[in-house]
Amino acid sequence: MKEGEVLMEKVLEIVEKLQGTSGRNDKEYILKQNESNELFKKVMHFIYNPYILTGISKKKISKKLKLSTEPSTLSIIEVMDYLQSHNSGRDEDIAFVQHFIKSQPENLRDFYTKIVTKDLSIGLTSGTLNKVYGKDFIPEFSVMLAKKFEEHSHKIKGDFVVSEKLDGNRILVIKDNDVVKSFTRQGKQYEGLEEIESDIANLPIDNVVFDGELIADIQGSTIEIYAETTSKARSKGSNKTGLIFHIFDM
Repeated sequence: MKEGEVLMEKVLEIVEKLQGTSGRNDKEYILKQNESNELFKKVMHFIYNPYILTGISKKKISKKLKLSTEPSTLSIIEVMDYLQSHNSGRDEDIAFVQHFIKSQPENLRDFYTKIVTKDLSIGLTSGTLNKVYGKDFIPEFSVMLAKKFEEHSHKIKGDFVVSEKLDGNRILVIKDNDVVKSFTRQGKQYEGLEEIESDIANLPIDNVVFDGELIADIQGSTIEIYAETTSKARSKGSNKTGLIFHIFDM
């Protein structure tokens, strides 16, 4: 067995131990025990960092593509590095990853698949990882959320403004060096908002984050609008139309 395979089997062993542990303190103890395992930490950073996108879903990784017959000599670190700069989900990138996985020992293939699709369920949070490995280990992706007025009314002094609550899908749209991408509030990339992203791309400003609500462009009750928003937002296809992005923070 190759050295890289032995190291990955150790990483898999740690992950399975974490999956079989329910208590937060026990999980933290396991993380501390493996603080010197750099490969494990790199895998955790890759999976939990919301800004690392692979463009490969569970459905895409199952796509039938023509693969090279030559065995792959790459390591999982090289594959993760590749995906960070080739994350558009093209067939050639999927085939690249499929070829790597096919060349690995059978007992590690499912593990590698869950890594590249970022679908590895361990029961950890970025907060727990940052508590053990340092506050900057995983960049936190969060948005400002409302709280119940009744629970915080004592903090309100003097005049204040009331606005209508928009009940749609919360998204953030980031324009970074003229590249526009949309994200859910969990930090996952939101696909299919070409119209909205094109409009923002044409704005004469750059390097900004827009925070707001995605709402269906229809008339109706709050319940009807929310139902239509959800339907359009979950619709398949590359371009979701009939949606308005109500920006309330920048």
